[in-house]
Amino acid sequence: MSKEHMIYEWAMRSRGQMVKMPVKINIHEDYLHYLDENTIYNGLKAVWEMFFCIYTDIAENPEKFNLPLYGANQKQIGKEFNEVRVSDKKHLAFLCMVFSNGEINGDGFIVDVEKLKLRIKETKASTVHLFFEKFRDYGFVYDGLKNFKLPKTGTFSIEYPDNPSVLFILKFLAEKGSKFNSSAFLRASYRVFEESMDDQSLINGPAHIADLTEDENIREFVYKFHQAAVDYGCSPSYGIGGSESGPSPQETFIRYFKPKQLAYYFALKYNFGKLTVKLRIRNAKKCIEYVEQCPEDIKQMFRAGKIPCVEYHGRGKCRGGVEYVFEGKEKLQCGCWDWGAAFTAPVNVENIQHYIKLVDLGYKK
Repeated sequence: MSKEHMIYEWAMRSRGQMVKMPVKINIHEDYLHYLDENTIYNGLKAVWEMFFCIYTDIAENPEKFNLPLYGANQKQIGKEFNEVRVSDKKHLAFLCMVFSNGEINGDGFIVDVEKLKLRIKETKASTVHLFFEKFRDYGFVYDGLKNFKLPKTGTFSIEYPDNPSVLFILKFLAEKGSKFNSSAFLRASYRVFEESMDDQSLINGPAHIADLTEDENIREFVYKFHQAAVDYGCSPSYGIGGSESGPSPQETFIRYFKPKQLAYYFALKYNFGKLTVKLRIRNAKKCIEYVEQCPEDIKQMFRAGKIPCVEYHGRGKCRGGVEYVFEGKEKLQCGCWDWGAAFTAPVNVENIQHYIKLVDLGYKK
């Protein structure tokens, strides 16, 4: 095992973002036209276990996947860092691409070479033959590839002899994920099969974060905050990746936007068991009178501020920070590494109404 490589942490975080399989799935009738419930469940479980192993193997043996071997202590910025932060998902992203460009045929999957090559060109994917070669280690069998290289035109087939239903599951995951620009494939999300093929309310809803934890307090907060933000007039945007700007650990996030606004109003971020609530308050001065009437944990949020970047990294001037005076003391909410200098709010269901009000008061400068 090699924790000495930077990619180790990223791959383990990606593994942690997989949606855990429940004991039972309420499978939508759209999928029951193809397979019965037990076959779908067992096929999805096999895919989940395969992806879990792939992320683990990437973390522990990145050299076997032809991935960058930069040290864990590498500076968290620059070309090398940006290369690593997307490398752990390259193989599964390619698998999603493959299963988005073909059709099930009996117990096999037929890939349209021309369509796949077009997607490869669009995404600038390289060393394609190495992807196919590596996936052979996980049970895939090919017919029509010479030395794992794509033919010029036509088709080639993929089989999965250990469990042919895996091919159906991968196709459904890939099509749904691609159609709605969702991370459902990379997370092997069972939610895909609990709603119709044309619906995204589960794969792209509060369950995007809530499904990652068994903590009922966090789950309750996510669902109620999501509803409050939507009722306020915001539209959610879902994703997995770094923070709004600058280097950060990988996160699963939901950001909430108002129409015609490029900057989010609220954000929920989940990373390794911790939920972070972000409030975009650009004019904290307008909020002070209201904060004085709020619970103590909200007052503490305004007392904290952040370390000014002149002290943190010697920039000399804060980029996009929010200055205000609270309880007679000057405060600075630094914006250099947190775009918009968003305030971090405690996870407290009772405070949700206050969070909406604070952003309503202070969003505009």
